[in-house]
Amino acid sequence: MVKLLSRRRSGRAKPEHTDRGDPAGDHPTETVDQPHPYSTKVEQAAERAADATRTAAATAAAQQAHARPRTSALASLGLVLATAAALTVATGTLARLGIAVGGLAVLVAIAGLAASGRRRSGARAGRAVAAVALLLAVAAIVVGSLAAAGALSWLDTDTDQVARLRDWLPGWLS
Repeated sequence: MVKLLSRRRSGRAKPEHTDRGDPAGDHPTETVDQPHPYSTKVEQAAERAADATRTAAATAAAQQAHARPRTSALASLGLVLATAAALTVATGTLARLGIAVGGLAVLVAIAGLAASGRRRSGARAGRAVAAVALLLAVAAIVVGSLAAAGALSWLDTDTDQVARLRDWLPGWLS
C-alpha cells in the first residue's frame, strides 16, 4: 500500500513501485529523499559546463567589441583618391589634374594591396577595396590622358562638362 518514489529535477515524483498495483493512486505516497549517487556529479558537471559557456561567450563578446578594423586604411584612401581622380577627369577642364590625382591613387592603392596582403596586419578584407581603387585609378589615368591628347571628341580640356550638365539638366527635368 505504500508507494516508493524517486525525485526528479522538476520536483515531481514518479511512481516506481507499488505494493498492490493500485491503479487509482489514492493512497498516500512516501518520497525517498536519497539522491542517486550519480545525479550530483551530473549536476555539478552541468554547472561547470554552463559556467564555461558563459565565460567563453563573455570573452568572445569582449574581443569582438575591441576588434580592430579589418580594412586597410591605405586601401580606403586609395579608393577615395581614385574616385576623386575619376570625377576630376570627367569634368574635362580638370583632366590634367585628374591624371596627377590618379597617379597618386595608383601608388596608394598598391600600398593598400601590399598592406592587406600581410598575414599579421589583420586587414585581409582590404584587398578587394584596394583592387577596385587600383582599377578605377588606372581607368581615370587612361581617360584623362585621352582627354588631354584630344582623342576624345566629347571630352577634352577645353570642354567644361559640368557647365554642360548644368545647362542640360533643367531642360530635361521640365
